[in-house]
Amino acid sequence: MRTNKTYTKIVRTIAALNLGGEIVNTVIEAPRFLSIFLLGRMPEIMGRNKARQDKQISEVLKRYGLSEEWKLLVRKDKDLLKINIREADGYIIFPYVLQRFAPLIYLVETGKPIIVVSEEENFMHALEAYDYLSDHRNIQLVFSPEELQEKLQALKVAEWFEDYRICLFDDGNWTLDGIAWQKNPLFMGKLNIHHVTPLELVDAISK
Repeated sequence: MRTNKTYTKIVRTIAALNLGGEIVNTVIEAPRFLSIFLLGRMPEIMGRNKARQDKQISEVLKRYGLSEEWKLLVRKDKDLLKINIREADGYIIFPYVLQRFAPLIYLVETGKPIIVVSEEENFMHALEAYDYLSDHRNIQLVFSPEELQEKLQALKVAEWFEDYRICLFDDGNWTLDGIAWQKNPLFMGKLNIHHVTPLELVDAISK
């Protein structure tokens, strides 16, 4: 009869297999996204007074549930060139001018997710920015706060899977007559999968 102690050992063994043999406590943090406001020297749909701009930007960030502490106001190319790409996991772009900022190409080529936000008042500006960068697969376009939060949540889950190894026990043969299973993410090569045989499990528990 298996005891709670046995189950605890199995769980700890699975944890060790997931982490390459080292058992540690891991805290999963949400991806950090930098909010970038493309303003140019003279924003076309935002107040030109700095105090007015700050107020409008605060309202936008609040509406989208984003931090007011972490934002970048871009008036010229060199503002983008100052970005430290090691500090952010992705970028949220709010375009308020039709001007094309060349360093955005450098940013998108980092491969990090970039979300362009479109609202009623900046619809044309958002489409212009998206069109400028759309030949890269890490660019997405959203049209509402709800859609943005859905994208951010999906990216959080994706990052979680990148950081963890999934142990697959006794998965059997992958034959063509089970083709429906091939659509399962576990079998599509998109996740960090480690195949654990019964012998490996027994060996790990016995140590």
